[in-house]
Amino acid sequence: MVDAMNNETLFNCYTHNAEPEWSGFTALEIGGCIDEGDITHGGVPDNLAQFWTVYGRCTWGGVEAISDCDTRVLAVAVAAELGRRSNLPVRNE
Repeated sequence: MVDAMNNETLFNCYTHNAEPEWSGFTALEIGGCIDEGDITHGGVPDNLAQFWTVYGRCTWGGVEAISDCDTRVLAVAVAAELGRRSNLPVRNE
């Protein structure tokens, strides 16, 4: 699965699918999400999630969405590849 990943898959929450500056993050995290039209809710349990987001945990304490994934399996694979590229730990696997 990782072999087929490109910047569109890995960085689809970023303008032009550009790779982020990794020094702004301390870790990578996976979270379930629900889209309710005008608002997206994160931190949703897997059994209720409509999609999953791989987040970067910011050095200042918040999170930043890096990639939205249709399945948890894909989110885990994306997070693993991002962890490999960034040398950041992956949490919530």
